[in-house]
Amino acid sequence: MATATLSYTGSLVVANCWCGIRHAVPKDLYDFASRDHSKSIYCPLGHSWVFSGPTEAERLKRELKWAQDTTARVSAERDQAEASRRAWKGQATKLRNRAVGGDCPFCGEHVYQLARHVSRKHAEEAAADPEAEPTA
Repeated sequence: MATATLSYTGSLVVANCWCGIRHAVPKDLYDFASRDHSKSIYCPLGHSWVFSGPTEAERLKRELKWAQDTTARVSAERDQAEASRRAWKGQATKLRNRAVGGDCPFCGEHVYQLARHVSRKHAEEAAADPEAEPTA
């Protein structure tokens, strides 16, 4: 059997077929097949093999979608927290204005000496923990 010498100026990538044989594949073909997973490469024994798993473009699209979904979720949570903060601030302002005007925050009665009224008529509410969350 005569042997021939092959001169090749391109780049080769050493790949492994599923049958275990190692063979060289032109880099352009290897890159093309790795981008488009529907393209097969054949080993010297005739077996075809393809890249499995997502392509780089598919992986990047999945990561982009995840980032967009995360951004949307965080934005919605922030908007909800801001709306809640505004509602609580409104309630606090309403109660403060009532107290400044001399109205009892518990019963709404107008009282000249509000501190004395609260300590006498609403002792249990006045003794309650001010840090406790208000009930709706």
